[in-house]
Amino acid sequence: MAAEVEQCTVRHREAQQLQKDSGWDIVRVALSSTVRLWIMTAVVGRSVANELVAALDFWNRAIEVVTWGLTAWKDVPPEKRGRMFSGTFLVGLKNLRLERLLMVHSQYPEHAPLNHIHDAACELVELTDQLEEPTNTEPGVVLSFFVYPKAHASAALGLYYRDLAEVYERSDAKRAVLPQVGSCVQEGCLIIPQRRRIPLL
Repeated sequence: MAAEVEQCTVRHREAQQLQKDSGWDIVRVALSSTVRLWIMTAVVGRSVANELVAALDFWNRAIEVVTWGLTAWKDVPPEKRGRMFSGTFLVGLKNLRLERLLMVHSQYPEHAPLNHIHDAACELVELTDQLEEPTNTEPGVVLSFFVYPKAHASAALGLYYRDLAEVYERSDAKRAVLPQVGSCVQEGCLIIPQRRRIPLL
């Protein structure tokens, strides 16, 4: 963990120094290229244990850099810092990471513990709730970055509670957890019908 924190600190320091030395045009292209390379590497990995786990690391790296940039350069206009540093881009990253976590958990659960799924899903729900939903935009944008990710996260929480119930040996512990399975899944299902006001045509 300490090594990962140190790597993040080094990346941040190098990005800030590059911006000071070379300007926004250079640092924007450098960071955008790096993050998109990580994304492509994560996406094209084969469905074998070592590559699935490695893909999670690339998703985490991309999320960490975008999250940092949104904070460090929050007062910089988007056209300068880059469109990559936006709340909707971060939603997309976290949604894809959650999808990969669920895939790894189904095949190699030791590499994607339940608490990781819980934390990733809660982060996604919190982020979609924090973002201000645009009013004058394409319906596809609202569905892709607000509605579907939150529904996906709610369903993932349902899976978390279902698998958690299977871990408990005591019946009273199971009974305490199982209602949350239905609650999360129902919430995920209801998110989309509640948005029928969005014109799709």
